[in-house]
Amino acid sequence: MERIIKRDLIIFILVIFLVDMTMGYFLLKSRALSHLMIWNIIESSKRDDFYWQLENAPGYFWFEPPSGKISVFRDEIFPLAKNQDDEFKIALKVVSHVMDICSGLNQPGRALKWDSPEGMLSQVKKGAAANCFHRAILFSTYLSSLGIKSRLWALENDNFNAIAHSVNEVYIKSLKKWVFVDVMFGFYVTEGGYPLSLLELREKLLNGFTDNILVKDIHGE
Repeated sequence: MERIIKRDLIIFILVIFLVDMTMGYFLLKSRALSHLMIWNIIESSKRDDFYWQLENAPGYFWFEPPSGKISVFRDEIFPLAKNQDDEFKIALKVVSHVMDICSGLNQPGRALKWDSPEGMLSQVKKGAAANCFHRAILFSTYLSSLGIKSRLWALENDNFNAIAHSVNEVYIKSLKKWVFVDVMFGFYVTEGGYPLSLLELREKLLNGFTDNILVKDIHGE
């Protein structure tokens, strides 16, 4: 009897191990599956679900409020923004700052591990390499510490050929619109001198209206 119980226990442990390994494999293999397992995904094909103004933000969208948790971000970025009242120019300064801290001390082979924004900032300053997703989170957290609203876009899945990319939009009150910025590659896009949102850029590219579009380098490289 005792031998049967031990055998069953070993079989049970092996089954659990195999199930865990299988789930881990598929979670790592499929970004879409991992997101569906972790996040509550809301699908939409309606334009208005993405073009909303700040005052009409949907209930499911959450902005990081200024708080003691992110005071380290405000203490660091405030000297760059204190004499500037143009939110877009502040955002560009923050982009440059994030690019500087993410590229200045990188140690080869030391990847940044998932953590709170404060934890990721600490890792970056110790030389961990931040990808586009990490940079987008740091950028938005810096802005949140100043009371500037932003949102993050994850571009992936169909037609991206398994090459995902994360970018941001900043809500500029003076323009009453979202403005697209890429913190990884340090650029934004204008048409006729006015910065475009990500969705405006998408529509113009899809419809071939590119003659007056300019790519603006933020970091001077």
